[in-house]
Amino acid sequence: MQENLDIILKIKNGDSSLFNDLLENHKKMIYKIINIYKLEVGDFYIDSNDLFQEASIALYKAIFSFEEDKNVMFSTYAYLAIRNRL
Repeated sequence: MQENLDIILKIKNGDSSLFNDLLENHKKMIYKIINIYKLEVGDFYIDSNDLFQEASIALYKAIFSFEEDKNVMFSTYAYLAIRNRL
C-alpha cells in the first residue's frame, strides 16, 4: 500500500498530524486484535478503550521502527507490533 508508505514517511519527517489518518486506515485490524485479547475473568476486566489506546501507542512506535527497505508490508509489521504490545 503505497498510500500508507507515503503517510509513514511524512510522519517520520515530522508531520505527526497524519497519524490519525494512519490510525483510521488500521482501525479494523486493531479491533480484530482487541477482540482476541479482551479479557473478562470474574471481577477482572480489561476495557476495549484501554486496549485500543495501547494498540495506538504500538502503531505509533511501529512507524519509527519500520524499515521500508526490508520488503515487508507495514500492515504486517504493525499487526505484529500491536499483538506484541497487547
